[in-house]
Amino acid sequence: MVNSVQEHILNDRRLTISDLCNLYPDLSIGTMFDIVRGCLGYRKICARWVPKELSSTHMESHFEAPLGFLTRYNEKGNDLISRIVTCDETWIHYNNPESKRESMQWKHTTSPRV
Repeated sequence: MVNSVQEHILNDRRLTISDLCNLYPDLSIGTMFDIVRGCLGYRKICARWVPKELSSTHMESHFEAPLGFLTRYNEKGNDLISRIVTCDETWIHYNNPESKRESMQWKHTTSPRV
């Protein structure tokens, strides 16, 4: 049973304990946790770092937007100001990167750090 669980983990390191329990319905979550952590020595770590700072593309767009407003203000004057609607800053991304939790993988304690 332990070797079979290890094969599943090696095939897909992003499996969760719940996913493994679905593959082995006769085992409880506690038993599966003991197999993965205790017997096999795996720990769940983040596979990739999700930055909280702005990327260079975002920084450029933060610079370009005010510059565009200043250029339009020089062209149209006060008529432009009466047409501006202000609100809280919100960024909407069409391609959302995966979160830290979604990128977590099982690694063995002796696995090299990447």
